[in-house]
Amino acid sequence: MVTVYYRTLGIRFSNLGRYEEALEATQEAVDIYQPLSASYPDTFLSDLARSLNNLGVRFSDLDRDEKALEVTQEAVDIYRPLSTSYPEVFIPSLARSLNNLANKLSNLDCDEKALGIAQEAVDKYRVLVASYPDIFLSELAMSLLNLGTIFNDLSQHEDAFIVTGEALDLYQSLVESCPDVILPDLARGLNNLGDTLSALGRCEDALKAYNEATPIIRPLSQKYPQIFDECLYRNLFGKTQVLQALGREKEFSSEEMAEFNMLASRFS
Repeated sequence: MVTVYYRTLGIRFSNLGRYEEALEATQEAVDIYQPLSASYPDTFLSDLARSLNNLGVRFSDLDRDEKALEVTQEAVDIYRPLSTSYPEVFIPSLARSLNNLANKLSNLDCDEKALGIAQEAVDKYRVLVASYPDIFLSELAMSLLNLGTIFNDLSQHEDAFIVTGEALDLYQSLVESCPDVILPDLARGLNNLGDTLSALGRCEDALKAYNEATPIIRPLSQKYPQIFDECLYRNLFGKTQVLQALGREKEFSSEEMAEFNMLASRFS
């Protein structure tokens, strides 16, 4: 079906870092599903919600945060009644959309509201993991990482440390079975842990987390720079901060400094 083609095309463009083309394809899918869902809601409403959720991600990729929030909220509003009527089918979709909605709210500095939405997503994933651990463990880990980021934004660093640590434990349990999928998320989680420990004044532990993340992120950045360069910049920036706090700036190598300066011109 043509709508599935556009939805899939949007995802493929996004994976390649071709965000404008991804947005165009995903918007096309939404435009097709909207009249279909109005005429045949039982058949097409869930497809519209899925496409709206994807459209929110595409808008976020282009830093169009207000539009991202608008369409993601619309997806959540569709999934809520569907998840009540058909919980086994649609609670996973609602949980993903809630997770995305929390991210959009956080991007717009609506952290108090984002916190409640992120906690709701975690709660739903915990229920799903209890029944289907093989399917939903990685998504629970992702939602815990997002919750930790919001706790950090609210300066609730002890809470951030707890949920980020739980996420990392889950990723560590999964990484051997599917490293290509889990390693990028594990690296992001280690970055987040470094940020949290740094905020708590635990600079030695923060440095250890950043150092563990660096050899994971660097090859990803070299292979997929549009996706992972910012993650590498965050890693190196965090490392410079904790080394400065420890009075050990000389441990930041000249190669890392050159790499950091190059990335800082784009992301600082």
